[in-house]
Amino acid sequence: MKSEISDWKYLSPVKIRSNILFKNTCYDISDKCLFASSPYGGPVAVAVPDTSFWSVMIKTSSGKKLSTFKAHNVHSMYWTRCHRLVIVNIRGRVLVYTPLGKLKYQFMIDEEITVTETRIYHGGVGNAGLAVLSENNRIYAVNSVMEAIPWRIPDVAKASHPSAWNVLTSVQVTILFVIGNAFYAGMQGLAPHLLDLSWKFDHGEYINIVPNWDSSRMTLLHSSFVVQIIDSDFSLLSTLSLLTAGDSIVTSSLTWCGSEVLALKRARKSLYLISLCSETHVYDFENYVEIDMELDGIKVFTANEVVLLSQVPDAVGDVLGVASPEPGAILYEASEKLIEGTYGVYEYINMIEDQMEKAVQQCLLAAAHQFDTISQKKMLRAASLGKSLLRRQDASQFVDICRVIRVLNFLRKPYIGMALSFAQSEELKMSAVVDRLTDLGQWPLALTISKYMKVPSKNGIYRVLAHWALKKVEMAKAAKEVGKMPDFKALSETIVSKFTNYPEVSFADVAMKAAGANLNELAELLLDRETCLNRQVEMLMKLNKIDRALAKAAKSQQPDLLHYVLTYLKRTQKKEVIDHLVLKLPQVLCLYQDYLKEEAPRHLLALYMQKDDFARQSLYYLKESESTPWNPFDNKDKVEGLLKAEMSLNKLREHTTAQLAAETAELFSICETLDRKPDFNDVDRTSVRCVYMWAVGHREDNLAELLRKKFKLTEKAWYMWKIESYARNKLWHHLESLFRSKKVLASHMPFIEACATYGNESLCRSFIGKLTNPIDVVESLLLLEKPIEAANYAAEKKLFIVLEKIHARYRGNKEVVPVIAQILDSTRKMMEETSLNMLLKSESTTISRIRERRRKRILRNSDQRIRSILGGLDGAELRNAPALEGGECFRNLVSPSETSIRNENNGEDTAIKLILSSFSCTSVNRLWKALLVGLVMRLAVSFLMIENIIWPWIILYMLSACKKVFQLSSVYAAVGYFLHPRLHLGLNLLSYAGAVVQNIWCFIKESLMVALSFILFNALFCAFALIVDKCCLL
Repeated sequence: MKSEISDWKYLSPVKIRSNILFKNTCYDISDKCLFASSPYGGPVAVAVPDTSFWSVMIKTSSGKKLSTFKAHNVHSMYWTRCHRLVIVNIRGRVLVYTPLGKLKYQFMIDEEITVTETRIYHGGVGNAGLAVLSENNRIYAVNSVMEAIPWRIPDVAKASHPSAWNVLTSVQVTILFVIGNAFYAGMQGLAPHLLDLSWKFDHGEYINIVPNWDSSRMTLLHSSFVVQIIDSDFSLLSTLSLLTAGDSIVTSSLTWCGSEVLALKRARKSLYLISLCSETHVYDFENYVEIDMELDGIKVFTANEVVLLSQVPDAVGDVLGVASPEPGAILYEASEKLIEGTYGVYEYINMIEDQMEKAVQQCLLAAAHQFDTISQKKMLRAASLGKSLLRRQDASQFVDICRVIRVLNFLRKPYIGMALSFAQSEELKMSAVVDRLTDLGQWPLALTISKYMKVPSKNGIYRVLAHWALKKVEMAKAAKEVGKMPDFKALSETIVSKFTNYPEVSFADVAMKAAGANLNELAELLLDRETCLNRQVEMLMKLNKIDRALAKAAKSQQPDLLHYVLTYLKRTQKKEVIDHLVLKLPQVLCLYQDYLKEEAPRHLLALYMQKDDFARQSLYYLKESESTPWNPFDNKDKVEGLLKAEMSLNKLREHTTAQLAAETAELFSICETLDRKPDFNDVDRTSVRCVYMWAVGHREDNLAELLRKKFKLTEKAWYMWKIESYARNKLWHHLESLFRSKKVLASHMPFIEACATYGNESLCRSFIGKLTNPIDVVESLLLLEKPIEAANYAAEKKLFIVLEKIHARYRGNKEVVPVIAQILDSTRKMMEETSLNMLLKSESTTISRIRERRRKRILRNSDQRIRSILGGLDGAELRNAPALEGGECFRNLVSPSETSIRNENNGEDTAIKLILSSFSCTSVNRLWKALLVGLVMRLAVSFLMIENIIWPWIILYMLSACKKVFQLSSVYAAVGYFLHPRLHLGLNLLSYAGAVVQNIWCFIKESLMVALSFILFNALFCAFALIVDKCCLL
């Protein structure tokens, strides 16, 4: 145990441990070069000055070279927490590189500044910001180096160069700077304000301000070598003195080691640590030292090794601490004794039996925090021992910790060079670890970890494969630029083979990058494999493959996608090109025609003619003719539109419609000559009927005759139009003359309707007087709106149905409906009285008397015949006959009846008791019979004559029923009366359907009585057998 904690240093209130991460790193570190290391065990960058440029080399923490590039006028370098190298130029230019040396982004802080100092800070949402102090004492900042928007702190009046400054991000990005003895805080968009701090020193000056990892605390170094620790609200926490460190400390190297210890470089080869309780320790190294802050400590870089100085985690201290009383330490000791085979294991386990779960958790966490694999195995073995002693085992935490430890151990291999601690991995998350491996080009390892750690596919496997494919595209682009033509087909097959098992990965994204790299052939090959049609069409349009994009959009059956493609074509292509493309695709053509209807109708017509679409040409001409306003001076366009429509319809072989269009054109030509005639402006020029009626009404007989011949009007049609025209134009004399003339129509109703419509009641009544059909008269009166008169006439003519229709028609008219209802009621009463009188009158006739005598005779004969059928030999009835004309009612079927029947064979009268209903269990006779049957059944079972009593009972009951039927039929003669009992039974069943149900119910009751009797006798037999056994024993 001593060897495991031999490197621990106790600096109250914490313990510091030292872990050598890598050896033989071969870093070229010196005073002249710039050095920066990436957080979370990432790579390092070393910038060495040359005559005209700086040579920047990026290596992993283990010393493996990743990339080398040149930079000019380098002032400072930083690594962001998102794995990007930031290089700040003296002239204010900022360049952002990937670990592989690829320039990702660059921007200018300001056009004319000279950088003197820089600070990097990390925001709460993962963005890395940069602050710059210029030569003219102005502070500039950007909140994200990947999306730079520079802003500046307003100047402080009469301000000189700040002696110390830094950026705080605990709540809001705040720049804290000290000028003289005055502290200022500046934020974006606000002027700096002076801070009133009671704890500040009035003499000397502050020379450095350093926040900790999360900016929750800050350390202020004064020129008197006094360090003040403050929190985020600028309240003083503690004060330390560095006088014991000597004058050789490097004040600019002040940094935090965890949250309770500060570290500074002393001279070139040693490191000075001081805790908040003023306890110190010095680490000496053999070579020049560079340090950088980490989440849980500091990394120390020398020429040949990397060392992590970190605070001892609580779990490790609990398990490995000297004389630790924690259950984890006891479980670990028990596990060691178990391995050694010494005694005391049971006592240790018994001590922590109630805290075994906590002990297991402490050992697991301690194993995760360890860098040494031997220590990890020991602690995992102890945790496994404790887990096996738990009553309720949950292996999920154990499995998860083991997976994380395995991944971390693999990442710490020298050829990977990512020395992550467990605390760092917990904050970084596995998805970010996968992203870092992707940045380093470790594709297989990134995929393996994504699968092994079950990283969500979107942030794991899919992301890695996408970046791998983009890297392949970049390599193909580089090969093409140097003159080597890559094999695009082989490259596309390689990408497809990797993407086959992951259909969610989009080929369109890779194709877009390929198109951006001017690798259109590769982009097309990849797009053929894309499953998302929207992305495929979008990329085809970007590749200028318009015909393919349009064809795929047409096949997709997605109107939105088709609209998108057409809109793109209208914006980028000429109309001739669009016409040529859409003519090949009917669906696209229809949609494109809808666009042109409003935007370019003439162009739409040209498209119809180009495709010989005669149907749409006809519709276009007709619509154009309809929309053209009537011009009294020139209607050439309107007529020509109809004639063109006629031609198109004839080509379409729609001759009937074509003739209609031609006739409409002729009608327009006729109407053109009538424009100046009176009252013609209001005439519908598209209707032959309206023009003909105008001609008749204005005594244009020649025109009317022309229209009749030109448009081949039927005799009935022009006659009806003439009647309506005369009435509309008040030509009543002509209407009367037409009425007296030779009738074309057999009915007078058109004349009456015309007079009623146009208000000539007197003439209408004269026409009504000529009607012979009462129903026509009623309808005519209703046309005159005379419902009461029509109701009286209908009542007079005894048209009761017509009267009801009148009442229903005027039901909503409150003035008329009471009168009509009164007429309807009186008519109904009158008709009822008439019917009754006719009935009474018919009874007094001879024929009615004869019919009544015949009816009575039939009833009398039928009653005698029924009695003879149902009676016996002496004519007595077995039951009452059906009640005819007041006969006696039937007797109750279920009541027993006794009837004397004479046997014709022997001439004797025999009294037979006919019980027509089933026997009832309530009868005493039946009860004794049921008890007897139960006793017989029990005896039969006892002597093994039968096995069960159900079927024997059913058979016995059926035999009994058959016997009763036989007894009933035996009293009748064999000839003629054999079927009487069956007829008797059938009539009873037909008359009383409930008898069947009653008999079934009686059968069930008697079955229950027999079963009860059987059970009773069974109990008696058992009791008797028990008594006999007792007596025998005595």
